Amino acid sequence: MRIKSTVIEIVSGLVATALLTSCASIVSGTHQEVRVNSAPSGANVRVDGAITAQTPALLTLSSKESHMLRIEMAGYRPFEVALTQKTNGWIFGNIFFGGLIGIVVDISTGAAYALTPNEINATLIPAKGTASHGGRQLSVALVSKADPSWQKVGQLVKQ
Repeated sequence: MRIKSTVIEIVSGLVATALLTSCASIVSGTHQEVRVNSAPSGANVRVDGAITAQTPALLTLSSKESHMLRIEMAGYRPFEVALTQKTNGWIFGNIFFGGLIGIVVDISTGAAYALTPNEINATLIPAKGTASHGGRQLSVALVSKADPSWQKVGQLVKQ
């Protein structure tokens, strides 16, 4: 009798596991890697407004929502790109495994989606007020408060 109940418990556990799992969650997970490169490299990468890394970078982002990436570097215009959700093809595996429960799990965890693009190659464009000559670069930026580490090399005078 004890062997029969143990077999029933094991089979019940396997059936419950099969029903509560979902294809996209198992195969691709709820996070996705996004590679970010810039020319020149060393630019700050902001994800949804928060500085996250410097280029080149490999970010791990939740696929549950879309994200806004902003790549910025002093002397260059910022580069922005939206990472949008597209349907992850593995969600259709729930037709064979996982059923309706699997679809609900995949959608609620974000595994039903993949972010696109998954690689960003940003060419940063010099901002106005930037000039190059003989391999040297001069950048002029207006700021409300100067960084104490900056070296003063001149001053504008009102005439």
